[in-house]
Amino acid sequence: MITVNGGGEEDPGARELRDGAAALFSGQAIGRSLGFSFGPLGDAEVGEAFAPEDVRRLSRIRGAYDPDEVILSNHRIPPLV
Repeated sequence: MITVNGGGEEDPGARELRDGAAALFSGQAIGRSLGFSFGPLGDAEVGEAFAPEDVRRLSRIRGAYDPDEVILSNHRIPPLV
């Protein structure tokens, strides 16, 4: 994950800047790369990077093996319990 302010918290104007930049290319987008996100992404935004069946599968796996979210990754996959 690339953070605009260099820390774990998003700068107040960073999301607006990122969304504005993304809007310029919305017609040319063919997918999403989680490696090029600016600041923290919400669960819905992370979910959009995967096919719906993959999000459900990953959430089921998280719920079965790590329901308390002890193992952390760059982008949160919420457990399906």
